[in-house]
Amino acid sequence: MQAGQPIRTGDWLSGASLRAGCSLVLALYAAFVLSWAWLTRGFTLGTVLRPGTDFSVFWSAGHLALQGEAAAAYDYTRLQPVIAAYGALADGASFDLPWLYPPAFLLWMAPLAALPFALAYVVFIGGSGWAYVAGLLRLQAAGGWSAGVARWLPVVACPGFVVTGAMGQNAFLTAALALWAVLLLERRPVIAGMLAGALCIKPQLAVLLPLALLAAREWRALAVAAATALLMTLLAACVFGWDTLPAFLSAGARAKHEMLEHSDTAWYAMPTALALARLLGASAASAYLAQGISALAAAAAVAYVWRRQAGPVLRAGALGVGTTLATPYLWYYDLSWLGIALVALAALGMGKGGWLRGERLLLLAGWLLPLYLFVNRGTRWPQCGVLVLVLVLLAVLRRARAAPVCTGRGAA
Repeated sequence: MQAGQPIRTGDWLSGASLRAGCSLVLALYAAFVLSWAWLTRGFTLGTVLRPGTDFSVFWSAGHLALQGEAAAAYDYTRLQPVIAAYGALADGASFDLPWLYPPAFLLWMAPLAALPFALAYVVFIGGSGWAYVAGLLRLQAAGGWSAGVARWLPVVACPGFVVTGAMGQNAFLTAALALWAVLLLERRPVIAGMLAGALCIKPQLAVLLPLALLAAREWRALAVAAATALLMTLLAACVFGWDTLPAFLSAGARAKHEMLEHSDTAWYAMPTALALARLLGASAASAYLAQGISALAAAAAVAYVWRRQAGPVLRAGALGVGTTLATPYLWYYDLSWLGIALVALAALGMGKGGWLRGERLLLLAGWLLPLYLFVNRGTRWPQCGVLVLVLVLLAVLRRARAAPVCTGRGAA
């Protein structure tokens, strides 16, 4: 059999096996959550950690913004008491949860902070999770995966989905913004550009989307994205104070020094070339060089796919995994972006074209990667995350090379 030729032997990733395996995993998750709720008397006790740990930071920053003290969110000594008073951490817990986001993210969080913490958490995770899953289902359909309950099961059963939801992180939101920007690009370029520009709330994950739009010559969407990002930044500065901008830059510089360059605990949970290089003993300068090479390679791959393919499936897949390889600051919960690439490959494999050799094992590795990295801060097993991400990107490139070249609108 020639390399790149579809195969259908050993159909262990069929609809029946997906339903059985994912249903078992979901049952285990349900048992864990019920036990967690029982131990905390319905998540009301402060004796142990409760759901929404990271959302505590978001809500607390929004709370300070509503009090007219948005810049104080970047001062950890001012933010910590708010997190301790209102957040999901155990009473008396020692924690290090800084606010590192641009002021534009406060445009999202300040309104949510007007709600009680628990309700705001449910609204945030429920809304962003729904947008993420809906986008993935649309991507599956575009790739040829026929309708059925097995389509959504691998998404919600994925360890990364559960970890992100339990922690209250914003990966559903950022991944959904990028995914829907790709899905709507052909028919709604202005809306797609607005969604792309809204990624300014987490700029390290927005680095490749402008390049992708440039490679595809989507000038209108690119212009709207730039205008949206600029307007959101200016609006946030006007609403929350211009002093939030230097405060954000200062907080980012501290995080760069403390986490990117000198935190070996963080490196075990960050699937980046920089983290891997530091774990292997490289200097900070050499690690940044390795990260630069990773980013350039990812950028070239994304540009190649976006120039060669007009359809959303491979474009979304390349952008999703390419972004994870481009940014130096990436945690396990951000691998919702990897989920876009995994769903793109799965949709093509479950469609009429069939699977390519090695894809199913690779998808399983990517599916489990967030859980591996989540526990790896304590276990300190080998940092294999970068390898998995590179292999997924190569799988997307193999699909793009095998598919007919289509640069016009209207492609599937």
